[in-house]
Amino acid sequence: MSKAHYEAEIKNSQEVQKAKDLCSITVGGKEIPNMPPEMQLKVLHSALFTFDLIESVLARVEELIEIKTKSTSEENTGIK
Repeated sequence: MSKAHYEAEIKNSQEVQKAKDLCSITVGGKEIPNMPPEMQLKVLHSALFTFDLIESVLARVEELIEIKTKSTSEENTGIK
């Protein structure tokens, strides 16, 4: 799944919410059980938050790998 998918689901859910009280959402081919639209929006926003968190952690890990690689390279060449 991607952030764009969840953002589209949120937009769709908000539009459907205007039309009726209960709605269903399918994520990854599986339907989320019927629940109030407010709860579905909370679940979808939580998924987006999780994606943002994962992206932040990944960016930091890549930074640390780059620092470690640069440090190792400098040690091997004697450059500091």
